[in-house]
Amino acid sequence: MRTSGLHWQSGQAWACILYRADMLMTDFFCLQAFEHLQSFIAECDRKMESSKKRLKETQEELSEEATAKVCSVSVYLHLFV
Repeated sequence: MRTSGLHWQSGQAWACILYRADMLMTDFFCLQAFEHLQSFIAECDRKMESSKKRLKETQEELSEEATAKVCSVSVYLHLFV
């Protein structure tokens, strides 16, 4: 009977080792996924800031263009008054 008890304890030890190895792998993949997600979010933030900057520049250009058109129309109307 002692042999079967030793065998059971050995099997239990292997089960514990395999369980811990599985947990370490799970933790590793979770950490990898977390780091990948952080990188993705940082890239999205960078792209959004770049897009905001371009949008602001475009709006300023359009505003200047609209102001110039209003002035030209105003000058044109004053010619006929």
